[in-house]
Amino acid sequence: MSRPLLRQPLLEQTAAHLREGFQSGRWIGTLPGVLQLAGELMISKQIVRSALLLLEQEGWIESGGNGRKRRIVEKRGNASAQQSLRIGIMLDEPLENEPSNQIKILLGVRHAIETSGHSCIFSSQYLSRLNDNLPRISRIVKAAAADAWIVCPASRTVLEWFIAQKLPVFALGGRFQGLPVASCATRLAPAIESAIHALLNHGHRRIVMLAPPVLRKPAPIPSLQGYLDLLKERGINTTDYNLPHFEETTESLADCLNSVFKVTPPTAVLTMRTDHCVALLSFLALRGLQVPRDVSMVYMHMDPVFRFRRPALDHFNVQAEEFVTRITRWINGVKKGKPDQRQVIFDAVYVPGGTVGPVKK
Repeated sequence: MSRPLLRQPLLEQTAAHLREGFQSGRWIGTLPGVLQLAGELMISKQIVRSALLLLEQEGWIESGGNGRKRRIVEKRGNASAQQSLRIGIMLDEPLENEPSNQIKILLGVRHAIETSGHSCIFSSQYLSRLNDNLPRISRIVKAAAADAWIVCPASRTVLEWFIAQKLPVFALGGRFQGLPVASCATRLAPAIESAIHALLNHGHRRIVMLAPPVLRKPAPIPSLQGYLDLLKERGINTTDYNLPHFEETTESLADCLNSVFKVTPPTAVLTMRTDHCVALLSFLALRGLQVPRDVSMVYMHMDPVFRFRRPALDHFNVQAEEFVTRITRWINGVKKGKPDQRQVIFDAVYVPGGTVGPVKK
């Protein structure tokens, strides 16, 4: 009779993961500190400390002394380790702040990297907070010692810097247009067009889109410019009102919403991120405004946090699996010394729900 599969405690899973990393060459020489490992593995510092203590007792690592990194004991080597790659991932925001579809893509990429025998590390700093500070980015990249990088999404300045370093780099969204860099992104234009047509057919003219700064500055990306052009084609004189400016802070977004709703409140709002969507719903609730009775709403992604919401959100849909396949093929090319520079775009699809309705008379 076959034995049932038992789930290992998280401590044992962590220790097993680290052992595999020693054998595959993911970590060589010294280990990163507890804080960095906890961030990379997305677990608590206490679990990491307990796993490292267990591995010390087993003889896999040894203490480097007070305040020094632990050393990996040279044993049980694997000849294939030299063929493995160390892939760095630099995020725009902490993983938990990313839209669920982006999280699904990133976790899928990480799984594909590690099942291929490579190692994956997440940068300890985030692009939205680095503000294109190239000296800081240089220090972070140098310290990580990765063979290749995935950045998502990055400004043109950051991507040009990576290209100049001769490092294999993959742009997951961002400002890659016209640059010699491998990339994939979502083309929002078809879904935006469908959503705008639905709103216009319901009589909406005061339409606002909340988009993150990286997609607005220094100029709107093509899909956002297409949104403005579409409004112009339908006789709407576009201004900053339709694509308002705000920074990635709670206060700045609150000021933005107060401003656009102050004199000529919008009858429809499109949001691009889960946190912006939640902030908008809270803002409307505090003012006694209902969706779609008073304001129509379209969420330009989809997040499971809204799956039980009624009425269901009008939203956009993208197949995360296509992104994972594209990035996996690029990594295989990097391993062979022939990284490609293809730029692949996947179309988002507008999915009607129950949050778009006629303008209130």
